[in-house]
Amino acid sequence: MFVRFKKNKSKTPDVFWGFLLRKVLSDAILSVKTLLMKTKTPQHVAVLASLIFPLITAALGSYFTSISVTTWYTTLEMPLFTPPSFVFGPVWTLLYLTMGVSFYLMLTSAATKKDHYLAVQLFIIQLVMNAGWCLAFFALMNPLLAIFGIIALDMLLLAAIMSFLRINRTSAYLLIPYFCWILFATYLNLGVVVLAL
Repeated sequence: MFVRFKKNKSKTPDVFWGFLLRKVLSDAILSVKTLLMKTKTPQHVAVLASLIFPLITAALGSYFTSISVTTWYTTLEMPLFTPPSFVFGPVWTLLYLTMGVSFYLMLTSAATKKDHYLAVQLFIIQLVMNAGWCLAFFALMNPLLAIFGIIALDMLLLAAIMSFLRINRTSAYLLIPYFCWILFATYLNLGVVVLAL
């Protein structure tokens, strides 16, 4: 989430990234349709989905974060135990990797169609909420709106972990560090709101 992008005024990179984003999104949509129709996902589809979904979330989160992380964010009064900015990048990189591995293990494990469908839906929705929190907090610079988003993310992620647990225990356990980090982020977000009163 805290990876910083440098702005480039050239139109050529914009065209390239626009094409790449459209390609990734089209592959993601196709993957979702495939995932929701299976009780056990083919390995090549599972690998693709496990890479695409966390990658899209990381890219969106990084973009939204870059909007204000070096400006508005630095003016905020932060609560106790706020880590230095350089910590966030490596932590999120590791968490996105574990998310991908967790998703892959769940997808390639046999389960009923109902359980598989629910687990895929919850995982993708919580990723959308993850990016949405970055949008609210950093792009819109609205910590109060963001607190509602991250609380929803907490609940969705917990539900995803429980659904993964019914399919593959290891995949569920791999999401626990991510859940702990999101709870910590909830504390930080709430602290910003309270200190701004």
